[in-house]
Amino acid sequence: MRNFSVYAICCFTLIVLGGCAAPTNNGTMGNFIRSLNHKSHGYSVVEDPTGTAPTKHVERFEVRPGDCSSDAYWSDCKTSRERSELAGPKESRLGTDEWYGWYIYIPTDWKDIFPADNMYGQFYQVGGNVLMATRISNRGLHLFHYLKARQSQYYDIDLVRGKWTKIEMHVKWQKEVDIGVLPDGFLNVYVNGTTLYSYKGNTVSSYGNDQEIYFKYGNYRYNLDRLSGPAPTQIVYYSGVSRAKTREGLFVEK
Repeated sequence: MRNFSVYAICCFTLIVLGGCAAPTNNGTMGNFIRSLNHKSHGYSVVEDPTGTAPTKHVERFEVRPGDCSSDAYWSDCKTSRERSELAGPKESRLGTDEWYGWYIYIPTDWKDIFPADNMYGQFYQVGGNVLMATRISNRGLHLFHYLKARQSQYYDIDLVRGKWTKIEMHVKWQKEVDIGVLPDGFLNVYVNGTTLYSYKGNTVSSYGNDQEIYFKYGNYRYNLDRLSGPAPTQIVYYSGVSRAKTREGLFVEK
């Protein structure tokens, strides 16, 4: 079950400081970097505080009110957004059939920010925006398939809050070549082994750059201008983020 060999490079930091910089590599997922928010409280690798994680060390993301930032291309502060995320490498996945998996834990004191929204793991296509993302609200965990403007059923919040939740995605990355011709792409999403969402068709937009698709995870919150005041601090933990050619290849120690 252990897939975080990357943490070995952080052992000294963990002992001395109780935290760690963003990992340089996340299993088979490639190189990850922090996205916009670089505040020290935003990200760390810590010993599992729950005692029930599938790994000894877990990734801790924290977003506080005002945790917005910007770069030369984008400003969260100007668009009512806050985040603490890691972003993976931009790459073409067209025609590939792959599995993705991770465990997520939201504490029992986690607070929903409705009518604002959260994303906890998203696949992004440069020039085509978000393709799909897992989201959590007081109703539960669900997938929003942005490419098709479809939403999955909810996995009840009582089964998520205060528990490690396993998420698995089986994706074949394909885009439409001819209008009206259904490509052989698909997307299947499982939560704790139960099917949450199933879809057949294109999984990549024809309007974005199909050479630049990447995965981001952490906590990304948006539509904050819908709130009457600042959003509360939110903490989320991740474990075992991985990619493999088979389901059995996920969460395997490297």
